[in-house]
Amino acid sequence: MSRTYWKNAKCHVDDCDRKIRAKGFCDKHYMRFRKHGNPNTVIQVSRVVPCTVTLNDSEKCGLRGYAKEMCKKHYFANKRYGDPLSERRPPKSKRGYISVFYPNHPNANKDGYLLEHRYVMSNFLGRPLIKGENVHHKNGNGKDNRIENLELWNTAQPAGQRPEDKVAYAIEILKLYSPQSLVL
Repeated sequence: MSRTYWKNAKCHVDDCDRKIRAKGFCDKHYMRFRKHGNPNTVIQVSRVVPCTVTLNDSEKCGLRGYAKEMCKKHYFANKRYGDPLSERRPPKSKRGYISVFYPNHPNANKDGYLLEHRYVMSNFLGRPLIKGENVHHKNGNGKDNRIENLELWNTAQPAGQRPEDKVAYAIEILKLYSPQSLVL
């Protein structure tokens, strides 16, 4: 067929006089065909459906519906956590590490999350991690949080370089990490 035919051809759907876009359909019918497999499918969208999630014993949310008779807030909470009333925030992830929700842990951030490898190490040590302590993954896999793959690193260092400062700092380190080896 010539190029002129396609330029002036009309949609194959009955009672549609629009020009062809693809596969013999106009824009509207082609998009319906792509989405639903049938160019004649018409989806009725109700724009004013209030959210049907019950907040208290009898009080409904009532905000404008987004999907599945829920507002955006309740729809996405239901999608993420399986409960439309969940107030949890999604875990914060740093560079591929796993975050866990322990709001009462001393190392948790203001949202109640902490990195799982830091949580595992603090449980192993029996105390929260202190400033200057890092947890290193031996095999380089930030999601492998077995205790045998983790080691504690300390990045703190004394401010001065005088011998007295270094000795005092060494005593602090021994008190913290190996008190049994300190004999004074």
